[in-house]
Amino acid sequence: MRPKWCDGAPAKPWVIAHRGYSAIFVENSLESFTRAIAAGADLIETDVRLGREGVLICNHDTDLKRVKNQAVAVTDLRAGDLGEHAIAELAEVLEVARGRAGVLLDVKLEDEDFPARILAEVGRLGMTDEVVFGLRTLAQTRALRSHAAGVAILGLFRDYGEYPAFFAAGGDIARLWEEDIGEEALGLAHGSTDNGGEHPVWVTSGLRGAGEAAGEIDAGRLKGLMEIGIDGILVNDPVQALGARAEFDGSGPGKAE
Repeated sequence: MRPKWCDGAPAKPWVIAHRGYSAIFVENSLESFTRAIAAGADLIETDVRLGREGVLICNHDTDLKRVKNQAVAVTDLRAGDLGEHAIAELAEVLEVARGRAGVLLDVKLEDEDFPARILAEVGRLGMTDEVVFGLRTLAQTRALRSHAAGVAILGLFRDYGEYPAFFAAGGDIARLWEEDIGEEALGLAHGSTDNGGEHPVWVTSGLRGAGEAAGEIDAGRLKGLMEIGIDGILVNDPVQALGARAEFDGSGPGKAE
């Protein structure tokens, strides 16, 4: 059975909390994830890196300088060090989300075998159907698909021309940056499925050319993405996005009963 994330949201789009509720809380922290889930986010998104002794760590950067103001490399952290630095281990994040929200894993290392290492942890917790793997290479896509026929795979490719090959390798969902949306990019991202349909497209909000951080967006742009049928939107403020979705589909305030 295909994970539900591969077939589009019942009420588009999926609201994906980028690094948790990071508009207010420290990104990739357990509080940020817990608050996003409590707010009603469909999925939480977290970055996954490898620390010492094989520990899987949720941190966007290679070090803790930007978020923690600490000159510590992620690769130097052991499982026993994470509490001291208030860094979340992947297993903790998965357990927080289990049965409450999906989890999008932004796999930061491009090593071909790294997704399989993560898959082992996801499988240990019995959460394969609740997780989406975000991958950046065709080699990783092929390797992960060979290990798990049913796991959901999102492409995080910068060159959208690679999406046809990504789908051929077993990928399910394409990601676009908000500022890149246009007819050509959408055509490549949607592609076509074996049954003649289209692949879902998820968007990372934020206009980088205008100096915005990933995940930033306003209500008007959210509405615009919904109008063109985007299947999932990564946002820093899930409450704002959920409110916009409710108004758009007619269930929010200000709409006729």
